[in-house]
Amino acid sequence: MNARCEELARILDEEREKLTLNEPDDSKRMRLGLMDPPAGAYNQYFTNHFFADAEIRGLGMNMNTIDHCLRDDRFTMEQIRVIAGYMLPFSGEFLDYAGLRDTWKYLKEFIDMINSIDEKEDLRNVCRSLMIYLNYVHAWTHLMAPWGNGGAGYNFRSKEENEALSRYYLTEESLKANYPFDRGQKTV
Repeated sequence: MNARCEELARILDEEREKLTLNEPDDSKRMRLGLMDPPAGAYNQYFTNHFFADAEIRGLGMNMNTIDHCLRDDRFTMEQIRVIAGYMLPFSGEFLDYAGLRDTWKYLKEFIDMINSIDEKEDLRNVCRSLMIYLNYVHAWTHLMAPWGNGGAGYNFRSKEENEALSRYYLTEESLKANYPFDRGQKTV
């Protein structure tokens, strides 16, 4: 077994143990808007948290794909390098921007390993440890997100409220006059 892979797997497993009951500092900074530099748009950071939560979830799924490729004899290391090159760096770099610095640090180290280690067996355990670590970080970003704040203006309306608002809706004919292309709309 590759000593470098074993060491990173050990570190990730230790970090995951800490995350079991304690929110990671990166997640706290992102949740509180204390990223440096500040990430977000229009002087707010809710969307940063929203996109980071989605991106880390997707990254966990991408790591699952890499894990399967490492365990499948039909994939060579060269093929895995190509797949990982497409699936991992963009998400990791965005998460670094969003404030999840440790996530990118560990992911970048794993990408370096994929690009320099030729034995798939050496990468399997560290891949699994990273995938589980990412899922734990995602659990924290999702659990601690201020979901109520961002969606407060998008609550469902009652039937009565919708009926009162319906007089402001354009008819299908009016919409077609203003937007003549087929919008694929179905009448409700």
